[in-house]
Formats: sequence, C-alpha cells, structure tokens
Amino acid sequence: MDNITNSSIAQFDINYIQAIKPRVVLSVIIPLGENGIIQLVDRFRSRDDVTILSTDLYYNVVVKYQGVKISFYSRGLITFEVPSETNKLGFLIEKAESLEADIPLLLEQLLTKYHLSMVGILGAIDLDLIHITMVIEGFQDPAPNGVAFDRGEFLTWLAQQPQILQFIGEPRSIGFRQHEDVIIGTQSSIIRSDDMETLLSYHMYNRSLHLFLTRYNIIIEAVWNALNQCDDLVDNFDEKISLSILSSRFRRIGMSDRHKNLTKTRSQVIRGIKDIDQFLVLTSFIEDSIDFTHDEYVETKTSGSVRENAFHILKVLHILSDRAKHLKVVSKSFITRGRTLLSRVELYDSELAYESQKKMEKIAFFVGLVGLILAVIAIWVEI
Repeated sequence: MDNITNSSIAQFDINYIQAIKPRVVLSVIIPLGENGIIQLVDRFRSRDDVTILSTDLYYNVVVKYQGVKISFYSRGLITFEVPSETNKLGFLIEKAESLEADIPLLLEQLLTKYHLSMVGILGAIDLDLIHITMVIEGFQDPAPNGVAFDRGEFLTWLAQQPQILQFIGEPRSIGFRQHEDVIIGTQSSIIRSDDMETLLSYHMYNRSLHLFLTRYNIIIEAVWNALNQCDDLVDNFDEKISLSILSSRFRRIGMSDRHKNLTKTRSQVIRGIKDIDQFLVLTSFIEDSIDFTHDEYVETKTSGSVRENAFHILKVLHILSDRAKHLKVVSKSFITRGRTLLSRVELYDSELAYESQKKMEKIAFFVGLVGLILAVIAIWVEI
C-alpha cells in the first residue's frame, strides 16, 4: 500500500470524509444497581410510550423511547443510540453534539426523582458528564483520485484536526490494527472494531466513569475546603469562649451573644456537611461497580471472544479502581470530620446551657434571698 503524502492529506475536507455505516452512541453514569433495574423494568412495563426490547430483569434493560435505543446497566452505565442520517464525518460530529442536549430531558422522563437524586451531589446532568462514541465500520478512501492511503497516517492526521480535537477532547489513544481503528478522547471517541458488540459497553463505561470521577473530584475538593472552613469557625468560637473566661475585656460578652454566635456557627457547620453521608454511599457503589465490570470483562477476555485492542479496557479499569479507592478513603474522612464538628458544637451548646442554668440558679437564689430579707424586714417593721 502506497503511503499518501502529508500534502495529499492536507487536501482532505473533514466535513466530507465519509464513514461507513456510522452510528452515534452517547453515555452517562447514573448509579442504579440491581434494584434500580428491577424498578425500571416494572416502570417501563406500565408505560405505553416505552418499548422494552430486551432485559434480564436484574442487570440490564434495553428500551426504545422517542426513536432512541436506550440501554440501562446495573453497574450505572446508560447508553443512548440514535440512527444516523448522514455518513459525512463533519456533519456526524455536529449531529452528535446536538443530541447531547436531549440527554438530561430523556433521563428526567424515564428515571424517577429517586434515581436522579443518587447523583444529586454532582448537580445537574449536563454535557460535561456525557461521553459520545461514534461507531463506524471504516472510512471510505478519502484520498483524491482513489490513491490508497496509509491508515495509521490518516488516523494520526485526523486526530490532529481542530474540529476533531474539539470533539474528542484530550486524546487518550490513537492507533489501528487489522481489526480496528481507534481515536479515543476524554470527551468523545471515533472507533471501529470487529469485536464492537462486546467492547462497546466497556469502552463507554470507562469513558463515562472518567467524566463522572472528574466532576466528583471537583466536588470532593469543594467539600474538603468547606470542612476546613467549618473547622476554622468552630476554632474561632472556641477561642472567643476561652477569652471570655480568661479576659475581663471579653467578660462583657453576654450569654445571648454567645448563643447567637453558636447558632450561627452550628448553621454554617450543618450547611458544610450537608449530604456528607451520600459520598460514602456513592463511592462504595462506584467501587463495587468497577469490581463487577472488571470481573465480567476478565471472564469475557479469558473465553477468547475478544482480541487484543487499543481500547485498554483492563488498564483503564485498574486506574479507575485506584481513583475509587482514594475517593472512598476521603469519603470516610468526610463522615468522621463531620461528626467531630457536630460533636464539638454540641459540646459548646451543652457548656453554654450549663452555664446559663448555673446563672439562672444564682439569679433565683439571689431573688429568693432578697425576698426573704424583705419578708424579715416587713415582719420586723410590724413588730
């Protein structure tokens, strides 16, 4: 096969490069679990606008809704596949990106608020959480005058084009074998494989979970910083209380002011640790989901039903597993720190309540004493 020159490649118009039998599949992670799949199957059976195409009742269900083929997996993956109306690469990319906007609405129409609340700490399901994979059976020869082209050179050139880079994000894997062509990025992918039906769900799981964990890490950092601020608030309150005891300058701080400061501190602490238990629930699910996916893929690979590929399924799963283990450690730390903060606030609340009680007892004793003295004086006057 004669290699085409870079000058020949430069003549290609990316908008008119033609893919053979393309289909666009979008994916996102929503922690469903087996119970979630069971609920969805029951829910879809009761709806006239949803057609169940296949299901094993526990681990997955595939439906057709508004012309879109949607697959739900218990490990959290949801994929959306739409028919292709063109085979020209540039227009396929535009179509795929326009479909992203429909995903949040489809999820809202098909899932319950309970399902969606499981990722509530991440905020809305938006474009940053959706991966797009363009599945093709190959490219029509793009070389002018039918000159044969080198696939590796062509894929490398293609992955460097601004429109492709904008589509795929940061490139992760670019290469080819006899049975596949691969351009995988952080946001989107363009792939061909003779083993596609087996590999596709694993590939989309890895890429979607990568986006999920990227967002999750940002939220984790924000919560960690919020807990640091809560620590500072409680420390500042502790310092004020200590100074009010030791310094005559601060003894003028009234009990009501202390209670106001404590109430404000408690309110800020509660806001800072809001939904903190959900982090451990979510990270535990992710860890279990990755382990399940890993075992399932190893069993498939061991059976010899897939060839070596540039999708790097196991390598990515191992990386994701390490990230999930780290997040689980942090999540456990969140719960410990949150409970410690609340315990400290409650301790100060008890101390102030005790101090208030002792003050009231002193006032009651003083009032009683004054009353007794007045009574004695009144008796003495009468005598």
